[in-house]
Amino acid sequence: MPFLMRKKDWVRISAIGFALSVSGCVQKMPADAGVKIYESISAKRIPEGVQPEPNLATLQHYLPIELSGRFRQDSIGSTPSSNPLEIETNLQKSKFLDGELKSSGLISYLFYEDGKLIYDELSPYKRLGQFVDNSTPLKSNSIAKSWTSYLLAHAMCNGILNRRNHVINDWKLVTDTLYDNQNLYDLLNMRAGDQNYVTEQDGMLKTERWVHDAALYSFMQIELKGSQPSVKKYNYNTLVATLTLNYLVHKLNYEPQELLNQVFTKKARTEHTVTFEVQAGTPLEYGSAIAVGWASRYDYLRIAIAMLEDWKQNNCVGQYLRETVNTSQSVRGFYPTDFRLAMATRYGRFFFTHLKGMRDRNVLYMDGYGGQALMIDFDNSRIVSVNAAHDNYNWDELVYGAIKHGDIWKE
Repeated sequence: MPFLMRKKDWVRISAIGFALSVSGCVQKMPADAGVKIYESISAKRIPEGVQPEPNLATLQHYLPIELSGRFRQDSIGSTPSSNPLEIETNLQKSKFLDGELKSSGLISYLFYEDGKLIYDELSPYKRLGQFVDNSTPLKSNSIAKSWTSYLLAHAMCNGILNRRNHVINDWKLVTDTLYDNQNLYDLLNMRAGDQNYVTEQDGMLKTERWVHDAALYSFMQIELKGSQPSVKKYNYNTLVATLTLNYLVHKLNYEPQELLNQVFTKKARTEHTVTFEVQAGTPLEYGSAIAVGWASRYDYLRIAIAMLEDWKQNNCVGQYLRETVNTSQSVRGFYPTDFRLAMATRYGRFFFTHLKGMRDRNVLYMDGYGGQALMIDFDNSRIVSVNAAHDNYNWDELVYGAIKHGDIWKE
């Protein structure tokens, strides 16, 4: 019988959508207060939006723990390119950005426009820069959901999946569960009708297990055996993204290396490996891949540039991305109004779209727990890529504002 782990007496903070905003009245933790240990998931990360904001000692305590997390799992990944994409620069400075780097959980900030990198900053060495360099793998959190969608687009264009109407009816792992015979796009749109069994805030409702606690086989046998889909409304959750990634691995006959290399090594021309976590010691046939990725800071940008180029070329994958914008569905009212994701009015294929104030622009937004951000404006060839140890930076200015206005405050 699969191992069953129950939720302990720690507070589970949602990976997306239920955290407090960092805007408004901000309380600062005293610099000399020492390290604050949070009652969060396995005490391995800082809850989003927590007040007072974590001080430097707390950030420096948690970041190495997070960075070491990839060693606690197995992985599948691409090989580094022998000819990594060279990124042209026209670098500028901003006192505002410098101030954010010196006072928040920002690790890396990259702003790209019209083929050139305009802002390129790392946290100062004495803050968080001592733990990170240009080759350090950085955790994507939920940005990997969007990477999964991008991989699926290539599988569709390769003829591995039906691009128009693919039904999951050939995977024994999900037999006699609500996910059997589902349309793949319902999963990609987070509208699988699974809200009576799993939510992002509480994990598996029957047992209170978190969705990264075990391989999919365990969840299908314990919590989801005999389950039926409910009304197909938006229910953002990590389980469905991990399920989608594992279905792709299944369709690749559990040999994903070739597709990973096609997308990341050959197309994006990443300098370092791009990996997805796998449950340690568990075969892929059990659904052990996890929709959490790792990549170096410039490789995040290279992946976004590849998406931008697909869009411009209007190739098969570019058409998938265009359809993503055009077919995304409303998520109005799902997120608290003071949370960053409330700026997105629609969602589709693991991407946020139609941001307020930019609804008439073709923008795709990828978001990850702790303030990870990757936003692409296809109309203006702009990209912002942010890696962070905590979400207490000015997202409105550095992500949303940079894309909307094409610059950030200089002062």
